Amino acid sequence: MNGPDQDDTPLLVDVAIVGAGPVGLVLGIQLAQRGRPVVVLEQWPNPYTLPRAVHFDHEVGRIRARRSGCTGGPRHL
Repeated sequence: MNGPDQDDTPLLVDVAIVGAGPVGLVLGIQLAQRGRPVVVLEQWPNPYTLPRAVHFDHEVGRIRARRSGCTGGPRHL
């Protein structure tokens, strides 16, 4: 089903991500930065107003630091 500002042109991508939450958006960004054609699909027209990624542990922090180009990983303050 297409909306008023969408057309029927086929979209050729390697990856389709269903859900534009924190994980879907980060995955889409990382794949696009590596040159992969990607589309992120979301059923809701507006962003969700409440927090969804409310916790991450040391492993998630390490992965985020490494992927963002930080060299030392997370530091404990």
